Amino acid sequence: MPNFALPKTLDSDIEALRSLKNGIDPYSIPPTTFLDTWDFSVDPCENTGSHFVGILCDIPSGNTSQRIVALDLNSMGYDGFLSPSIGSLTELTFLDLSKNRFRGPLPESFTRLTKITTLSLSENIFTGYIPSEITNLRWLQYLDLSKNNFIGTLPPTFVDLRQLTHVDVSYNLFFSNLPDLDALWQLTSLALDHNHFEGGLPRLPSNLRTLSLNNNLLSGRLPPTMRLPHLEALDLSNNQFTGTIGWGLLLLPSIRRINLSFNLFTSIEVFNATNMTTTLEELDASHNRIQMHLPLGLATIESMLSIHLEGNSFVGRIPPEYGARAMNSWRQLFLNDNYLEGSVPSEFKNLQREKLNGSLASNCLVCRNGHYLCEGRQRPSSECHRHG
Repeated sequence: MPNFALPKTLDSDIEALRSLKNGIDPYSIPPTTFLDTWDFSVDPCENTGSHFVGILCDIPSGNTSQRIVALDLNSMGYDGFLSPSIGSLTELTFLDLSKNRFRGPLPESFTRLTKITTLSLSENIFTGYIPSEITNLRWLQYLDLSKNNFIGTLPPTFVDLRQLTHVDVSYNLFFSNLPDLDALWQLTSLALDHNHFEGGLPRLPSNLRTLSLNNNLLSGRLPPTMRLPHLEALDLSNNQFTGTIGWGLLLLPSIRRINLSFNLFTSIEVFNATNMTTTLEELDASHNRIQMHLPLGLATIESMLSIHLEGNSFVGRIPPEYGARAMNSWRQLFLNDNYLEGSVPSEFKNLQREKLNGSLASNCLVCRNGHYLCEGRQRPSSECHRHG
């Protein structure tokens, strides 16, 4: 007589789930959380309602066993180690273990998850290296390893993951030079910040929309032209870049926010942007080594709303064009801790804090006492003369 029993979960998938739960401190599993619902007296794929919350199974064809295709642990601080049996879940396409306390290295079997498209391990305590065999995950699109303790380099084979659209490995302990990444042509979001990467800026994917490389040890000059037509947000702050901030960077066709603060730049190249289409709204070049007059061209970038140039060595007078833009469209202007001199443009004297947030303190200006932009006093005349 034919057997019409519904197919059940593949035994190896059940054992993988059992091992995963056994690797977690039971005292870190609060009542009613996802893992608390895992009751192995019933079949996982047959009981994904009130039991085995966080698991999705496929729809089997014929009388084959069901497989687990998605696994989501609900960010509850589960404390333990990731079992090597995770590699048995070979039909997984989605795995989210973020915001828990998984520790230790990734098991080698991890690279057997060859169908996975979304992998989030962020905000755990994982350690060790990223294996070069990560390229086995050739369908991977979304990768988030941020806020762990991974070390080593990004393996050269990393660029073979051509399906990637989102990568975040920020807040780890990665080091060494970055490989060229332009082969990852579908990548739109890249966060490598808060690591120990060294060397120059690598070649980058042309489809990037956000790029975060801040808080590393990157150095050298930025290329005069960057083919990043879709880039909207760039953060290279807290590195060791030198040379000139180029005009081409400020005129990228989609750029809105640029943060280059806390580097070693010595100049900004800005021309007249009148009648040009611009998108740049926020520029932060504070705390560098820029020693020049304030660039008039910044006042001609029609889209500009916020400028941070504090903590440099700008000299000379504040252009009246800055006063006009401050009255009309600028929302933030920080010029403090420079060596600007002379009288403040008349437009500044009528500004209110609600109109423009900023500071002119710690310069060599003739600045009216009591005005909010002048709070914090000016430099002593001896310091101004010595610098001049």
